[in-house]
Amino acid sequence: MYIKNTLRLFMNNINLGFKAMLYRLIIMIVGLISAYYIAYFGISVISKSAEISKVIQDLKSLWLMFLGHEDIVVDLQASFTALLSLVRANLARIIGSLSAVIVVLFIMDYLLGLCSFTLGAMVNTYMTSLTKTYFIQTFVANLKKALVFELVYSLVKCFALLLSFAIAGCFAIFAYRALSFMSILIGLWLLICLIAVFLSFTATWRIKVIEGAKISTAIKNSNITKQTFFPIFATYILVIVLIFYVNVSMFLVTLGAGIMVTVPMSYLLLLCLQNVIEFTLTGRKYYIDYDNIVVPKELRGEEEKLLSEEVDI
Repeated sequence: MYIKNTLRLFMNNINLGFKAMLYRLIIMIVGLISAYYIAYFGISVISKSAEISKVIQDLKSLWLMFLGHEDIVVDLQASFTALLSLVRANLARIIGSLSAVIVVLFIMDYLLGLCSFTLGAMVNTYMTSLTKTYFIQTFVANLKKALVFELVYSLVKCFALLLSFAIAGCFAIFAYRALSFMSILIGLWLLICLIAVFLSFTATWRIKVIEGAKISTAIKNSNITKQTFFPIFATYILVIVLIFYVNVSMFLVTLGAGIMVTVPMSYLLLLCLQNVIEFTLTGRKYYIDYDNIVVPKELRGEEEKLLSEEVDI
């Protein structure tokens, strides 16, 4: 039910993805270019050094030795020792640069979150009253709530994603000897499941804040129970796999250009799903389009009674 109504809602609001595309494109270009030059400043002393060139050359020579060139002499230990000495001498610069990159990427994610909050509010308004609002108008109207919520959500999301990648990565590494390539596949599925768990537990947070709830209230009253968790969890696994497949395929087919369209659309799909989950769990009716209104079972008796009264009149 979640995925069916989400896809229908997504198709009826697909224009919102294009409205947010320019905002996301500007933020991502500025953020990634800034991160690249900051990282380059930190590691250029290593990447341009004679020490790293010597290590690379020795690794190539070592490969040739394995191929049967016995006349090649390699002193890889000495090369790595020289490289480590260079890293130690510039450790403060490297750590400072990498720290700055992390801050820039976090700010980029935070600013992209403001866009997600705006799109979530636009979808919410559409579902409530079948009204389409302007992006800039909605962005400004919800900016105060978005600034606070997206900061909290970005911090929680970064921690959850780092933990998920760490758990999946450790499993793949330690199980590789026993399972070989299968450990990587299982690790990937474990990562998808962990991300789906995070998205399931936080599915209603943003929408509740959009509708006026405090962040603490939205977290406490998320409406996620044992009965509702597993259908939502299964839906998120399906959606994550779908998003991954579409974006990777588009990247390969269009040499990267196509993801400028598919990435914003992926965020829009997730926001539609969040709204559908919130409306479903709270037992409210909502619009899909002019001809389709989703009415929860609890309200169907009242709707049918009102319709019969209108017919009698």
